[in-house]
Amino acid sequence: MKKGKKRIRQESEWKKNVVKKSRNSGKAYQSPKSGKIVPERSLKPPCKYTFTFKCQINITESQRQQLLAQYWALGDIEKQWTFLANNVETVVPKHVYVKVDAQGCVAPNRENNDAYFLTVSGVKTRVCRDSAHSQIEKEIKRQLRSGPMYTP
Repeated sequence: MKKGKKRIRQESEWKKNVVKKSRNSGKAYQSPKSGKIVPERSLKPPCKYTFTFKCQINITESQRQQLLAQYWALGDIEKQWTFLANNVETVVPKHVYVKVDAQGCVAPNRENNDAYFLTVSGVKTRVCRDSAHSQIEKEIKRQLRSGPMYTP
């Protein structure tokens, strides 16, 4: 009696892996648990402030669209973490003020600030937090909430 050949598993075609790849690529997908359809990631409106970093003037709409496509084209979550880590820098405040309460206890020091950058044509341009968040939606916020960013 002749035995058949054992089927080779193809993990890339599993439903959960197809959904994961779509989510990491910014494409529309159907949530496997709730069944809700999540729309494709799109560019949010730019920040409305023009005073400090001049985000709208320094980075045009087409450049923002290109940056969004570049980020989601990475497709792998670790590459996206590296992208974010390269575009967010820690800034130590110039002045640190010590707070002392009525009992004479010193409050804990404030944490460092974050400076957000977007690389356009090989030049790092500093942007405000709102502009960076609208560019890559809430990915930065989620990374900051989950702890230190992935650094290679």
